[in-house]
Amino acid sequence: MPGVYTRLVSELLFPLHERLKGHRTVAVRSQLEESQWWSPDRLAAFQLQRLQQLVESVYQHVPYYRHLMHAAGFRPADIRGLDDLRRFPLLTKADIRANTSAFKADNAQGLARFNTGGSSGEPLIFFILKSSVAPLPGHNSQHVEPDYFPVIVIRGEVAVLAVGCAP
Repeated sequence: MPGVYTRLVSELLFPLHERLKGHRTVAVRSQLEESQWWSPDRLAAFQLQRLQQLVESVYQHVPYYRHLMHAAGFRPADIRGLDDLRRFPLLTKADIRANTSAFKADNAQGLARFNTGGSSGEPLIFFILKSSVAPLPGHNSQHVEPDYFPVIVIRGEVAVLAVGCAP
């Protein structure tokens, strides 16, 4: 059984802190705790539903992907499984550099500009939600907390699905 301090922090202080920051951490944790016991079929159906919601939101709000889907004759309703994502071309850093502003969701608010260190020769500029940025304690630097910033690394290239676009 947890002690008084542990219960105070986990049941009161941490949830209050996250709510004040506008984060959904407690709700996400509760959903993960519940979903860990779901059957494989129920979990797969939930994952497909969330994917469909994300692709629909991206289609509605992210100019780059709306154009890409139009050009491919693809509609969000066409998503029936993960294999349908193969119809999207892989992104390269050059794609992101050439279309930086087109990756921003038109309904995103409070974006912060970031960039990579440029170790490959040229920094990659991108945007994230300001609510995802937190100062590191005791440092002058910052780190990024996960928050609707889906990133996929494929063969050393960065593929940003959308900035500020929640499913």
